Amino acid sequence: MIPRSTTTITGETKRKKKKRTLPKNSNDMRRSGLFILCLFFSLPFFAQSINQQTSGDQSPAVVAENIRITYGVPPNITLEIIKVYERAGSSPTQRNAAVRELIKKYKALGNKGGELNKAQRANLGLPANSPLVSILNYDLFLSTKGNQSPAIYAPGGYAEIWYGIPPEAFKGIWNLLEDKQLALEDFEKRFQEQIEKYRQLEGELAARADYDKIAARAKEQLERGDFAGAERILEEDVLRHNKESAYRNYQVGTVKELNLKPREATEFFMLAALLDKQNPEYTLAYGQNLLQLGDYKNAAGQFELSLGNLPAEQSQGEAAARRYNQLGDTYRSLGQYDQAIYYHEQALNILLGLDQESEFRIANNYNNLGLAYVGKGEINRGIDYYQQALEIYQKNPEAFYPQIAIGYNNLGSAYSYRQDFPQALEYYEFALKVLQDIFGEDHPAVATSYNNIGFVYGNMQQLERSLEYFERALNILQNIYGELHPNFARTYGNLGVAYAYKGDTDLALEYYRKVLDIDLRIFPDGHPDIADDHTNIGQAYLDKKDFPAAIDHFQQALAIDLQFNGPHHLRIARDQSNLGFAFLGQQSYERAVESYQQAIEVYKQLTQGDPQKLVTIFNNLGAAYAKLRNFPKAIEALENAKSLVSEFFPAGHPYLQQFNRDIQYLRDQMK
Repeated sequence: MIPRSTTTITGETKRKKKKRTLPKNSNDMRRSGLFILCLFFSLPFFAQSINQQTSGDQSPAVVAENIRITYGVPPNITLEIIKVYERAGSSPTQRNAAVRELIKKYKALGNKGGELNKAQRANLGLPANSPLVSILNYDLFLSTKGNQSPAIYAPGGYAEIWYGIPPEAFKGIWNLLEDKQLALEDFEKRFQEQIEKYRQLEGELAARADYDKIAARAKEQLERGDFAGAERILEEDVLRHNKESAYRNYQVGTVKELNLKPREATEFFMLAALLDKQNPEYTLAYGQNLLQLGDYKNAAGQFELSLGNLPAEQSQGEAAARRYNQLGDTYRSLGQYDQAIYYHEQALNILLGLDQESEFRIANNYNNLGLAYVGKGEINRGIDYYQQALEIYQKNPEAFYPQIAIGYNNLGSAYSYRQDFPQALEYYEFALKVLQDIFGEDHPAVATSYNNIGFVYGNMQQLERSLEYFERALNILQNIYGELHPNFARTYGNLGVAYAYKGDTDLALEYYRKVLDIDLRIFPDGHPDIADDHTNIGQAYLDKKDFPAAIDHFQQALAIDLQFNGPHHLRIARDQSNLGFAFLGQQSYERAVESYQQAIEVYKQLTQGDPQKLVTIFNNLGAAYAKLRNFPKAIEALENAKSLVSEFFPAGHPYLQQFNRDIQYLRDQMK
């Protein structure tokens, strides 16, 4: 059989805050209402400068390091003890000896449970008010964990550098970090960071506390070390404000869509859905906006969120059915027809369980299922659903008159898929009459009918009549929209198809290029309509046998479709098939085989698609293998094509006979 290309004919419309500074002295600190807490061990324990005159082995730094090695006491603790002895007037030799003796006795206590008790202080020879007790207690605080970690205060003002936060907050931060079981060096760094975050947040809340009760309550919890309580208060406040803001964003998005500004509405619907994630109406509106703009994958995600957030009492009602239908429409737009059918069936099952007032929605659901089955290639099942929908509409023609036109139109499309063009024409003409009765002549729906009738006449090779109907549609759309509109561009492209059928490839190419120019002006980069334009231009170059130019445009279409739809979409199969045909014409047979195999792989993964297109792909794959003299593979491909054709035509049909002749010819070549 002669290799056949797959032509795409586009239809009507596819488409820094300031940190709070610490008070300068302890009196300022107390006026601020904060308690004073000793400083963490990563900073000098006292602010007072001590002139340490010794050096070498007797220097405080060396002594502290040696004690760390011998007894494991952190150097900063030893240095603070040295300062106490220096204040008492001890000589360096006396000082160092006393420090070593004290730490030796201290470590011998083996205290790991908290502050030094009376007996332990007596063993060390220290009165209760000795600054050395405070220092050693602080070492104990740093070396114990959990509930055994007391908050130690420096009595008598000996610790003169302060964190400046309440002790309860200090303990809260400490305990939270202890639970992380961080290494010591990481702990010190994180502790300082957490203290800084606390001070900043506390300062900001303090600035609002006089006039904001929420801030005052959160500040109170913060100072108590109840960070979870502060979090809960502030989060509840934010959620309340978020819900108010979400509602306002939702209103703005809605009014922008009312003003036919869907792209401007997107930002507001997105904010509404983010600010109030549990509201099913906001995610529904956001999904519908994305669906309208062709962002099908993200639209599906929003519809699923909306469905999941419905209250239990609505999970089997009209609201749920509506969302299931939206999901079905979205997956149908993605070319995932099995998934679309699943969701439409879920919606139908719900609607069939509701009262008689659901008849209209049930009929619409039948239409949706018909569209999905036709898209999948199961034309007869699609026709059955269309007819069920039409029967419901015709029970009440006065109420459902526009839907009757839709039913006729869908049946026309299905019979057109079956290549029963006389029957398709009959249904399209029925739809046209109804639409003219409703809207008159100058209406986009009437233009759509003219376009559909034009296609049928084109497929029936009545090209002058085809051009006549496309011109009628073009005149209506130009009067309504002007030239910079997708519907006008699509009809312009239909004229190009008609001229291509007439064999006037140059005029067809001229129309296709005009369509591309319009679409580049009205759509963003990467829009699927632009991919369709490249496809039609590529087809025109195929007709002119300019295979490099055709390949260039088919590859541009493929790049857009991959970006927009991902690799598992029927449009990818279309693009790969077109590339295969162009490579075949260019005699690049191995590249043709590669493209056809990728097209077939898409169909296998989706388990769906137009069987007639698959016939073309298998037939052309066989031709490519034959050129490569790989006759077994060529025969296998033609057998697959023949098997598909036999599902539509009886034995003895000319198509089947031609396949038998081609297969026999290949077998003869193998002898």
